[in-house]
Amino acid sequence: MDCDSNNQVFTLVEDMPEFPGGNDSLNSYIKTNLVYPSSAVVSEINGKVIAKFTIDTVGKVICPEIITSLTPDCDNEVLRLIKAMPKWIPGKQSQKKVFVSLSMNFEFLYDSSKYDLVYKFVEQMPQFPGGDSAMLAFINSNLIYPDSAKINKIEGTVVVACIVDKYGNVISPALIRGIYPPCDQEALRILTVMPAWIPGRHNGKNVKVSFTLPIRFKL
Repeated sequence: MDCDSNNQVFTLVEDMPEFPGGNDSLNSYIKTNLVYPSSAVVSEINGKVIAKFTIDTVGKVICPEIITSLTPDCDNEVLRLIKAMPKWIPGKQSQKKVFVSLSMNFEFLYDSSKYDLVYKFVEQMPQFPGGDSAMLAFINSNLIYPDSAKINKIEGTVVVACIVDKYGNVISPALIRGIYPPCDQEALRILTVMPAWIPGRHNGKNVKVSFTLPIRFKL
């Protein structure tokens, strides 16, 4: 079905669509398959995404759409989860299978015990080997300006986030603010090729620390 087709879509019918196995199975599916985006972990995001989708006459999940947004990455994860759903038992009206629109809440609750405690500020912040000037030199030496960005004269600052773990590894790269997809991907790539940092320390122990980093693209 085309989401813009003329098929009648109901919101309430005599026999509502049912996830295989019922609501308990639906809740289990969401709990098992919902992936907390790394950008949400870094920012300790809590909240919900409200989405709607349609169950067609053969039980296929179609036309997913975000109604209430949380963050772009959380929204995209909800859309991914909906698209990956198995076929439902279709809804019926007057004994006929019909298209039915459903809305659903998807909760994102940050659990520090599950993701390990990630600090934003600590007594001794993580440091790139050699300090800020060395980090800037590393970025300038390794940044590859995308050809399409050059052609289209794209300039600006991409803001990325990541976590420096207890061993100094840079993990969980995430896009906070982009300017152009190829530039965004290049900024994320830079994080993945960075050498190990000097880890952050708090109360005498190495700890995970999140930080954001602006990466400038200028022709």
